[in-house]
Amino acid sequence: MDHDQRTSFVRITLLLSFVLAGLLAETPVDKVNFEKEVYPVFENHCLVCHGPKEQKARLRLDARSFVFNPHRQSGPIIVKGDSKGSLLVKRLLGEKSIKKMPLAGDERSRPLTNDQISLIQKWIDQGAEWPDGIGADVSTSEHWAYKRSSKPDVPAIQDPVWGKNPIDRFVFAQLSEYGLKPQARADRTALIRRLYMVLIGLPPKPEEVDAFLNDTSADAWEKLVGMVLESPHYGERWGRHWLDVARFGESNGYEGDNDRPYAFHYRDFVIKALNTDMPFDQFVRWQLAGDEYAPGEQLAHAATGFLAAGPFNSLKPKEKEFYDHWDDMLGTTTAAFLGQTVACARCHDHKFDAISQKEYYQMLAAFRNTRTTNYTPTSAAGESKRMEEEISRFDDAQRNSYRETLLKQLPKSPGGVDGQAVAGEPGEDLDESLDSILAEDASGREDPLGDLLGKTGIKVIDPDGPTFRVKVAKSGFQRKILKSDPFFVSPPLKRTAQIQWVELPLPDREVELVLSVEGDDKNKGFEVFWASPQALDANGKRHPIEEGQRVGFLGRTGQKNQQFGPLLYQQSHWMQLPAAARFRIDPTMKSVRVGIGIPEGKVAASPVRFKIGLDIPQTEWLKNLPSEAKARRAELENKKNLLSKTSQVFCVMDKGGKPEQTWVLNRGDPESKGEEVQLGFLKVVTGESDAKPWHKTGSNNSTSYQRTSMAEWLTDWDKGAGPLLSRVIANRIWQHHFGSGLVETPNNFGVTGSNPSVPDLLDWLAWELYSNGWSLKHLHRQILMSEAWRLGTEFDEQQASAALKARESVQEKHGYSPLLLWRRSPMRLEAEVVRDSILATSGVLNTQMFGPSIKPWISSDAIKEGSTAKWPDNIQDGPETWRRSVYIYLKRSVLVPMMSAFGAPNATQSVGRRFDATIPPQSLFFLNDQTVLDLSAKFAERLVKEAGDQPEARIRLACVLAFSRKPAVDELVQSQKFLKAQTDFYESNPGTKGRGNMLALADFCQALLSSNEFIYIN
Repeated sequence: MDHDQRTSFVRITLLLSFVLAGLLAETPVDKVNFEKEVYPVFENHCLVCHGPKEQKARLRLDARSFVFNPHRQSGPIIVKGDSKGSLLVKRLLGEKSIKKMPLAGDERSRPLTNDQISLIQKWIDQGAEWPDGIGADVSTSEHWAYKRSSKPDVPAIQDPVWGKNPIDRFVFAQLSEYGLKPQARADRTALIRRLYMVLIGLPPKPEEVDAFLNDTSADAWEKLVGMVLESPHYGERWGRHWLDVARFGESNGYEGDNDRPYAFHYRDFVIKALNTDMPFDQFVRWQLAGDEYAPGEQLAHAATGFLAAGPFNSLKPKEKEFYDHWDDMLGTTTAAFLGQTVACARCHDHKFDAISQKEYYQMLAAFRNTRTTNYTPTSAAGESKRMEEEISRFDDAQRNSYRETLLKQLPKSPGGVDGQAVAGEPGEDLDESLDSILAEDASGREDPLGDLLGKTGIKVIDPDGPTFRVKVAKSGFQRKILKSDPFFVSPPLKRTAQIQWVELPLPDREVELVLSVEGDDKNKGFEVFWASPQALDANGKRHPIEEGQRVGFLGRTGQKNQQFGPLLYQQSHWMQLPAAARFRIDPTMKSVRVGIGIPEGKVAASPVRFKIGLDIPQTEWLKNLPSEAKARRAELENKKNLLSKTSQVFCVMDKGGKPEQTWVLNRGDPESKGEEVQLGFLKVVTGESDAKPWHKTGSNNSTSYQRTSMAEWLTDWDKGAGPLLSRVIANRIWQHHFGSGLVETPNNFGVTGSNPSVPDLLDWLAWELYSNGWSLKHLHRQILMSEAWRLGTEFDEQQASAALKARESVQEKHGYSPLLLWRRSPMRLEAEVVRDSILATSGVLNTQMFGPSIKPWISSDAIKEGSTAKWPDNIQDGPETWRRSVYIYLKRSVLVPMMSAFGAPNATQSVGRRFDATIPPQSLFFLNDQTVLDLSAKFAERLVKEAGDQPEARIRLACVLAFSRKPAVDELVQSQKFLKAQTDFYESNPGTKGRGNMLALADFCQALLSSNEFIYIN
């Protein structure tokens, strides 16, 4: 074919291609009509077993939300666009080992034809479109979590033991239905350890175990339950459960991961609220809007740390980061209190639950006005002021007491300033005026002031020091007499109307001289003249000193804190003072003469009282405090320092009283704002999304009360979300008592979550909580007093097999797994309780509660993995760090390795249930971790101290401390053999010779701490 022929062929081919393409484009696609072709197949062949009346395998084929639900066990029923990957098609075809649906032999359902199966495959491959209005909307009307049920009837049980407690009657009725019998009650030793570990997370003390075992009264268990519930450790144990849900952390997370030094207040709020049995509805309201319910109250502000507790990218945050922060608040709030995955509707309508994107942003409006901040509530500021005042009163009392002691020790003075009367009576005026004395001076007396001291009535009439009174003269000094006296050359004394000299002996230490004047309102001040004893002796005789010699005086006025001196003899000084002043005296001074005068123009007709007293520096009297007073002052100082560190709380507050605008964000993008919305709630929960029925206002104009409105909706039992709220928390309580909740997905009560194993029991618990004032402790008592809680752990293979078959059958038919609580399953302790139990067993647990968190020692390798804001690398473990693990600083980028190894969450999102994975690092922790080695040695030291020298006594005590029980005979024998072998090994080694006994005992203690019995609750 030549070139032209090839060109013509290509042109014809292209032309035909375009023509064919046009024809094909005009041919309509053979699209399956779901309503007319597919849904009728479901109705005629499937809905008998998978419809509104029965849902085998938890599947409903009449409801879109169930069909596209990623099934909990088997995966999605339908994968849009992929019929081969869809479980529904596999079931219809009966591929490989999969049972073909409908089940053969089921007379209620007819098998599908090949054409019907092909039609469903074609529908799926075309995208499996399911138009609105076809089938049932079970998310809104039918799903169990949204039903507002009445309090269920308790099953009637005739059993004399299991028929007493309502909880037991629900459990026993279900067991009886499937032919199962409950295990016998656990022995008392196992029960007390179980109770302590579940309620407070610490092993019982040996004396507590003995007391319970010896109590034969009918209410012994009830008394023990009540006592342990009132332990302050209860709040620490159950507070840790809630902190998981609240994703509590003490750093920002992300790259910078900066610390939040005041975040611990939220943790303390949780512990205090639980210990005082704060009603759960108030517990909820305060966490959302404590600042609006109780403004200025520190605990209420601290409660809002729930909203602020999540991670936040604080490195130059933009609008997106703030929306992420608000999303975290909303997602955690709805998961924690409602068991709803509302955060899934941020970018589009919820794929499974009837929650629209619009409703998501209506709820988000409650948080759009918020800001996280470090804030000092008025109650905290007042507490700090009260503490300062208490310390001031304590200091004054101690200073005065020491001053009195000091005055009594002073040497007697010719001037009488030793506390003894010299002349006259207390308060008696001088018989002789200054005029008469000064008149004699004109006759040539050398020192008219020398005799003045003996002519004054000086007497101690006040514990503050010697007091004397002077009759005020009508005229001042005669200047012509004083001009020749070198004391009064500079400055002239015409300002002084009268003067008095007092010589005060001083102790051999630095002191302060306190002078004050009392009189009528005209006497606002006084003047003081100082002279060293070298310059003027007791008789008023002057002794010259060398020029420039230090006199040893520093003066300080009460007004300006002005410092004077050292003064020279030629530079004697007068000071105009307020009504009271202090002067510090050089410690080298043995005594000092004080001249006191009233300025001219201030002379009053009434007597004026001067007081002279000694004071000492704070360092002096503090050093001489009695031991009890020292301890008390140290306690006060510690409280003051703690208050200064803890007065601020990390919390959430509104930026103003006007709500911020809120829009629906297209695809969740802040730069693509759509419809503006107002505050609203979930219609699927309460049938109404309008927030007006729960709208609250208040007198505080700086907050919007949007969060209060949400809190009111959440806790409203009659019209709001109260019933669902109560179900969720009741399920959480049950979970931590038994290891698994009645609903296995505690943070998801939606259609993708688990169905309750005993629905009526869950509703009964919810009603019991609500009808008893939302008291969590009441619910605890109901559970703890049940036989179900006290079941033994003995395994029965026949019962276990029957229970397994029953669960599989019910799961297949009804889509849930029944409880069938015929025995107690062992529960592994959480990471925090493992560490706390080691500390308690070793005898070193520091039970100090509340306050800033601790940062215990962790390896340098773990620190290197953290962010730029590092964990301290110079920590030494000791009493300060041996506090309970709930007080460990939770830094998101540097988790304590032990906590991670045993499944503690990283606080990035709400965690409703931890998973008990068993991994090698757990064994390596007990084998190699330095903390375990150190505490094993402490455990050994405790055994030596409390059990003496006998190995058998040490072994017995070790088992009681570690397991709350005595060792069996074979355990005792094996333990003795182990101790001897280890001791011989160490003694044969030159490096450990002489320490074999203690090293072997520490190894034995480490073995006990590493055992399964130690880290499990039976």
